Amino acid sequence: MGTPGKDNKALRIVSSLILFMVFIAISSFTMALTLDEVIRLSSQVPEVKSAYHSYKQSLYSLDALRKAYAPNVQVFYNYLYSQPEIYFTMPGPVPISVPIFYAYNYQWGWRVTKLLYYEGLDKGIKAKEKEVQSRYLLYISEKRKARLEAISKFLDAFKLRSLLDVADTSLRLAEEVRKTTEELYKAGVTSKYDYLNSLSLYREAEAKREEALKANEIGQQALLSFLGYPDGEVSLEFEPLYNLKPDELTQIAERVLREARGKDLDDMPSVLALKLSIKGLEESAKAKRKELSPKLTLLVEEDNQRGSFLSKNWKFNAVLSLSIPLYDGGASEIQARSLEEGAKSLESKLERVMSSLKLARISYRESLRTDVLSLRSALARLKVAEEGYKIAVIRYKNGLGTQVELINSQRELVQAKWQVASLKAKLLKDLFSYLHYLGYEVTSFDDLLRIGEGIFPPLVTTERGDRE
Repeated sequence: MGTPGKDNKALRIVSSLILFMVFIAISSFTMALTLDEVIRLSSQVPEVKSAYHSYKQSLYSLDALRKAYAPNVQVFYNYLYSQPEIYFTMPGPVPISVPIFYAYNYQWGWRVTKLLYYEGLDKGIKAKEKEVQSRYLLYISEKRKARLEAISKFLDAFKLRSLLDVADTSLRLAEEVRKTTEELYKAGVTSKYDYLNSLSLYREAEAKREEALKANEIGQQALLSFLGYPDGEVSLEFEPLYNLKPDELTQIAERVLREARGKDLDDMPSVLALKLSIKGLEESAKAKRKELSPKLTLLVEEDNQRGSFLSKNWKFNAVLSLSIPLYDGGASEIQARSLEEGAKSLESKLERVMSSLKLARISYRESLRTDVLSLRSALARLKVAEEGYKIAVIRYKNGLGTQVELINSQRELVQAKWQVASLKAKLLKDLFSYLHYLGYEVTSFDDLLRIGEGIFPPLVTTERGDRE
């Protein structure tokens, strides 16, 4: 039976070990980002935030313009020194006037000024409304662009991780060949050359595995840097993509090729944004030309004015004012022409954007067709390579095959695995890109899976929501 002192010491040691293990576990913990998380975080990148604040800025500017028609209410007080007004005349041969009170002028009251009509302002409000809508659509376009960029980087990282797995497999196969050759060499069945050759191939596989590991780290860091995460905070979770079988993926791609219709090119956010920007510049040009238009203003004022402490005067005024500018040196016309030239410049850009969207749809559609065929071909080749490697190992171990045959079959197997991994990642990337350019809002991995069931995600909306 142990003494209490020894029991307490043992308990402290165990507690310290537990705390140490907990500390190590916490310090080594990293959050794993799935594809869904990456898509969600893409809306917080600086480019999207900048576009959103630009939209909000134009929205506040529009509200400020509209407030120009609101009544301007003032309460005022004036204090003016004036010359003496009250004198006492002293009698005598020469009358002398002596001031007995220095008068002051006090004035206070209220006034309301309201702009009733100004065509230049009306045109300016219409131009600003177009700008607000355009900037909102640019914000939507930036958000979709960032989402596609994040998905693309995630799939690049997935490809590099898959190739790292292939490199691990290649290293394992090279180790298997090395051990088999070593056993045969010790038994006197094979030559020293074969043994040294197998050792060299193993070292080569080790080097390629290190290269794949570095490429994998760089691929993950490219995504994390885009999302704004510093080193060592998070890792990436690819399990859902690994679980997606190539046959299921090809079926989804075929359904998209067969059934996807997408949004009309004229209704895509980037196109509508440019169209509204062009209209906004045209309206701004009209507003500049209307700066010389008549302005109708109403002034209502009531004030109490005292010429002295002994007098007061309440007055009420209502003034309807019409001002008509006649000439500003041609400045408004020059500014209007400058805005019109800006609109023409955007028209050329619009043509380029429409052409790029159309080309992207055609390009990704054809790439997707090729990816499906290539992946199926690579899967068939992988099955043949797996069977060929099994047979080559058996033949080599039994002295029926040569090391050259074994190494060739090993290389064919590794190459087949590499090709399947690359094509799967490429098909996923082209699939997301094609859906993006068609206008579909793929915001989660489940959206992609539901396409396989015939349920397509919603198309991008170009209407401003109340929450925006």
